[in-house]
Amino acid sequence: MTPHETDAPDARVVRLLPDYADTPIWLSGPFPLEQTGLSHDLVARLSAWEVAYYGLLTDDFEWRSTDALHRYEVEGRGLAEELAVQLGSEFEVEYRSFEREPRPGAS
Repeated sequence: MTPHETDAPDARVVRLLPDYADTPIWLSGPFPLEQTGLSHDLVARLSAWEVAYYGLLTDDFEWRSTDALHRYEVEGRGLAEELAVQLGSEFEVEYRSFEREPRPGAS
């Protein structure tokens, strides 16, 4: 993936989020995982992370449990960090947490 593969003004910002697009990688829109040039291991983990999202939600799009949400968040932040390393300094990786409130006992 290079910053020149899209005409979007924020082409250097890569967003990591699940959103019913068969990819958790977004530039100005969804970006296919198989075109990212990321390691096969990271692509597989990103794909599994996105698929897991749908199983963690109820039919009303609520999280099944706060523990499941927290585990999902921990994995998402780790994937965002690894994504940033593999993409390099040409890109900024943006990850927004689904957790709205701090967990009890969290600092």
